[in-house]
Amino acid sequence: ATPSEKMDRFSWTDGVFLSFEKPVIQQPSIRLYDGENKTSFDSGTVRLTTHRIMWDDDEQEGRALALHHSLVKSLDQSASTITKSAKIVVHLLPPSLHRDQGPSVSSQFSYIKLSFRKGGQSDFLSLYKQTLSRKAWEVVQKPPVASRGDVKPSGRFRAGIVGIERSMQEKKHATDKQMSQAFQDLDGLIKKAKDMVTLADRFASKLEEKKGSVTDDEVTVNVV
Repeated sequence: ATPSEKMDRFSWTDGVFLSFEKPVIQQPSIRLYDGENKTSFDSGTVRLTTHRIMWDDDEQEGRALALHHSLVKSLDQSASTITKSAKIVVHLLPPSLHRDQGPSVSSQFSYIKLSFRKGGQSDFLSLYKQTLSRKAWEVVQKPPVASRGDVKPSGRFRAGIVGIERSMQEKKHATDKQMSQAFQDLDGLIKKAKDMVTLADRFASKLEEKKGSVTDDEVTVNVV
């Protein structure tokens, strides 16, 4: 039979993870079936993520498909036989009217199959079911809140800071000037005090020399 190019729930992808999407498991050498029909997507690596499964062609670089988990209704499997490999059956919901471009716009089947020609389907199926039950794609993710160290001040806020810093510098300069003037005044007071002490010493010496002979008329103090 000629390989089918259908599978209308799949969309083309560049293989880059979506925002907040994380890898879960991957398995090589997977063939895709549209229902019971083989497709031309014969051998590729299937990656299960928290949001999708992605199929990357093993031979043709850049040929990749994605199936979003929101389109998956349930999962089943068919065991391998002597002539057939084990398969995971993915039962699908109707396609969205506003979907990304894919390999087909319609399909007669409501399911696809992933053929595991090198085994590994049991582990893949178990993780696929767990991932679908968590529904990570329905969780509204919030952008990380920047820490205080990561926040950059706005222009207006920065201008306010500069103004405050300038004001503090001006106050410091004025305080330094006042302190300098006060010390100069203190130096003057100390000098005057020394002069007064010297004058007092001289006066005391004079009184000592004339002790006992000094009259009230001889002791005169001028106060200016």
